[in-house]
Amino acid sequence: MAMLHLTVFKLDHRVFWAIFWILHLFLIACMIGILCSQNWVKSESSLTPFEGSLSKVTNGYDKIDEDSYTSLSDSYCTKSHNSSDSFCKTFEDLSAAYTVYLVFEVIGMICILIWAIILGCFIFNINCFPCTFCCSTCALASHYIALFGWIVISKANFEGDCTDSMNEQPNSKRPHLCVSEGPKLSLFLAIFIPIVVISFVVIGATALYKKSNQGLEESEKPPAVDLSDISFKINNDPDQYDNAI
Repeated sequence: MAMLHLTVFKLDHRVFWAIFWILHLFLIACMIGILCSQNWVKSESSLTPFEGSLSKVTNGYDKIDEDSYTSLSDSYCTKSHNSSDSFCKTFEDLSAAYTVYLVFEVIGMICILIWAIILGCFIFNINCFPCTFCCSTCALASHYIALFGWIVISKANFEGDCTDSMNEQPNSKRPHLCVSEGPKLSLFLAIFIPIVVISFVVIGATALYKKSNQGLEESEKPPAVDLSDISFKINNDPDQYDNAI
């Protein structure tokens, strides 16, 4: 159904849809950048200090440099001494956390992409509001599950000391992990996305309310009377005057 001409906060509603469309592109760009970030986690363990991205070690001892968490967990879990057991658990958790984050973040990006495409329909006055509400909620939920799932599974700390001494890792105790730029940027999006979603819901609901009222007013207007037609009929047949009015 084609939408009527609407103004929201004294601006054409299509101005807001264009702004939200740009914000969606910004969100997708940020999500891709976060996924590609080389700085997600670090450990300053005295045994094997390293830094890693979402999916692999990017800086550390030569024997683990540039290796994925999955291959590292397989490698360390085949060894028997305590230090290997501790890193086996660490890299297993990081590998699982990577999988959870990747799956739900991709779902979130797909929802935002669909949301942005539907917003293009708004710009051309095509009503698809219910679908956008679903997409916005799904995008928000997916990002939250991705971020907090990664934090819980990886057990990385946003604050605190990342150093471990040799004596602090007995009996297969895993090394301390701290987050780097990637999770912090993801946390920023966890704050920014709700602002975008809430703003969209408020503006969208306002536009829907005004659309509904305008449609009701249009339906309640009396039919227009063609005075020229009445005048023609009166001039040609005065007896029909009463019927004409």
